[in-house]
Amino acid sequence: MTSRPGIRGFSSINLLKRSACLLGAWLLVGLIPGETFAAVDPALLQLRAARRQSMREAVNDPAKVSGPALAGLLVIPVDFADCRLPTSWDAAVELSPRLGGGQENTLEHYFSVASRELLEVRITLAPLIQMGGSRQDYSDIGFNGFTHTRALATEALNAVKDLGLEFRRLDMEGPDRIPGSVDDDGEIDGVLILHAGPGEENDPEQGLIQALQFFLEEPVVSEGIRATFYATVSMHSGLGIWAHETGHLLGMEDRYDPLLPGEEGISEIHSRGGLGLFSLMAAGAWGRGDGKGPALPDAYTCLQMGWCEAVNLPDASTDLDTLNNWLDSGQVARIWSRGEVGSEFFLLETRGGPAAGPYDTQIPANQLLIYHVDESVPEGGYALDGPSTYHLRVRLLEADGDDDLRLGLDEGRPEDLFPGPLGRTVFAPWSVPSSQSYAGPSDVLLEEITSLDNGVHFRGTAADGPSLEFTPSFFFQAGETFLSLEATATGEPFGSLECLVMAFGDPTWGSFAADASSVEVSLLEFQPGSWQLAQPVAWFPDPDLPMGAQTLFVFEFRDTDWISEVYQRLWVWSNGEAALDFADRWPGSWVITYPDGNLGTQWFRWLGPPDLQSDGHPVLACTGSGFPTPSDWPDVQYGNQAWTALTSGSLGPEVLGVRLVYAVEGESLAPDLGMDGLTVSWQGQDGSIRPATLLDGWPGLINPRSDNPLHGQPALFGPELTLEDGYPLWQTDIALVPQEPGPWQLQLVFASNSLWGMRGAFIGRLEPVTDSLPGSAFPVDWGSALTWIWPFGTPVNFQIQYALEEGGAWRKLVDVPQADPLPGGIYQMGRSTVLGP
Repeated sequence: MTSRPGIRGFSSINLLKRSACLLGAWLLVGLIPGETFAAVDPALLQLRAARRQSMREAVNDPAKVSGPALAGLLVIPVDFADCRLPTSWDAAVELSPRLGGGQENTLEHYFSVASRELLEVRITLAPLIQMGGSRQDYSDIGFNGFTHTRALATEALNAVKDLGLEFRRLDMEGPDRIPGSVDDDGEIDGVLILHAGPGEENDPEQGLIQALQFFLEEPVVSEGIRATFYATVSMHSGLGIWAHETGHLLGMEDRYDPLLPGEEGISEIHSRGGLGLFSLMAAGAWGRGDGKGPALPDAYTCLQMGWCEAVNLPDASTDLDTLNNWLDSGQVARIWSRGEVGSEFFLLETRGGPAAGPYDTQIPANQLLIYHVDESVPEGGYALDGPSTYHLRVRLLEADGDDDLRLGLDEGRPEDLFPGPLGRTVFAPWSVPSSQSYAGPSDVLLEEITSLDNGVHFRGTAADGPSLEFTPSFFFQAGETFLSLEATATGEPFGSLECLVMAFGDPTWGSFAADASSVEVSLLEFQPGSWQLAQPVAWFPDPDLPMGAQTLFVFEFRDTDWISEVYQRLWVWSNGEAALDFADRWPGSWVITYPDGNLGTQWFRWLGPPDLQSDGHPVLACTGSGFPTPSDWPDVQYGNQAWTALTSGSLGPEVLGVRLVYAVEGESLAPDLGMDGLTVSWQGQDGSIRPATLLDGWPGLINPRSDNPLHGQPALFGPELTLEDGYPLWQTDIALVPQEPGPWQLQLVFASNSLWGMRGAFIGRLEPVTDSLPGSAFPVDWGSALTWIWPFGTPVNFQIQYALEEGGAWRKLVDVPQADPLPGGIYQMGRSTVLGP
């Protein structure tokens, strides 16, 4: 359907790894800092956002002339050399009844209903344009980019232009409702190309033209008016598919999940996950399965378009709230996470019924739909919650709690609504699904959810009494150990705040004053809503505290007439070196797992010739199961459909980050888009997984359409390894330990797709960073002299190399003999040396 822009436009933008590449004991410098990546073509997102804003302003402009805002839509029917329509075919006869004319189940009528008559889509139907090539000539299936469909749009628009159609008649979104006037933007509002023959949305195997929406880099211009924004769809598709693509032309975004893996080629067509059948911009475009009776746009999309308004529920309420069908009332409800205006909130709507007319046929009337919105997630993007979990900008909270819609196992069903056939009358922090925010407690509670004749009743609160988030830590000063405690009020403010802290363990490995295992402390509010200990609390560790010792601390907070739940935090006193060591301790505390049971690729510790490092240090190798030693190096290869995790022991609180020295060779499509690769994550004490942040940034991500289990996630990967005397070209970066309470365990996960196989992932060093974090994992200064900090002990020698272009061959520039470093471990080479060819 429309997944092509979302999927094929998924690319990392200008990503280059900010890391040092280490070759044995040699040095490679001069890499370019990396940038962030986007899930959908940024230019497409910007154009849609601008169109959306233009439509919203036209609808809500107080100076607007009476009547609905206008949007001009040029519809161009086309056929092909290998798919000609009969000479008797008449566009006015065949297409006009489906496009408008004041009838139901037409494109014009659909947007009149969806916008609550705030928008009128005015359609101009061009005569049939006969394309010069065959369907295959205009198909981008199997190719990267949109070259062929852009050629289709350009040829069709030029043909219409040559027929004398005035583009100015189709630029009409300004408030004066006069086409081509000074308040319009000089662009045709939208171009919809209806092509003959089945589309990919009708026949995934034989359909050669995709249903998609994109833009022309070189617009077609007529008398100063540009045609840029276009969509293509088959004449054989239903109204919902046409409306979906037209929705994009108006500025709407997709609301399905572009990261779900393909399923026999139909995932892209049926728009799995996301909001499913509850939104036109997801599987709802299919209506009853053929595009008839399609869903209306979801509440969030309509809010973006200005077709409804959000009524903010009070922070706390004892009244019973009534939410009517927004098509009648023009209102949806918003309840902020923790009652605080911000980027995260829950959006509530009720749908269906007579007001929806012939649409929303698959959506039960007078039920509550609850959307979880996180506007910190960019449109077309996602936020990682763990190595295998993420969330989109908008998610439907499924009342049945099975997450089948989110996972793409179904397209949504009545049991996903409140109260629905399951009678779900409560949405709370303890319910399933939960009202927890992505960052912690939301304090959102909906009770007594009841269906009415034209809406839903419920009792809603966004903050019910005090709640808090807190961070405990220990610091060391003058040879003594002290407990630090900071708390933030997330609900109603506290009048005072006390805390009972208890230590558990066998043994506890220490005590509070007077050999006590518990202590009561007072906190002071040093700024509104923020609390900290009135004075530090001493902790006396056992003198024979062993490395890796753990103490369980329990916290219970109190205010007048209020007691918090009991919180637990496990503390590891010191284990950084031991937890990461694989030279002297193996496997030690390391744990290897294979989640899918495939043992074709495994983690090994390679020790012995041929050494991969000049000092003979062992290497962790993730490669094929037939290579438990390096004896076959470099002729090793990992297996397909790999998924194997290597997890360290717990790190102590002194560890701020872990320096990785690594080399990865896996299948990749581009420098910033891989098919196989290595992820770096943190595992918490409760088993939760947190993606790591790399100090110098990720090089890219695993292709979201790959059948790799890590699809869509940032990862380390690369093309064929460069070898010098058998040594791989090592790279380095620092994985930052999460700021949330630990202890944390480092987790390395390697996974591959079902095709090809290269050497794999190799770890040369894992070293804790404890004192302070540097500005870069391998800082290089090109000041008056070339200086760098060498982070791996005393080097034998250096070699500086250069490349003439990105991805080009590296050439030796100069050898630098071993020298004593300057203070701080800094090495220097004067600029008298010529740097460059």
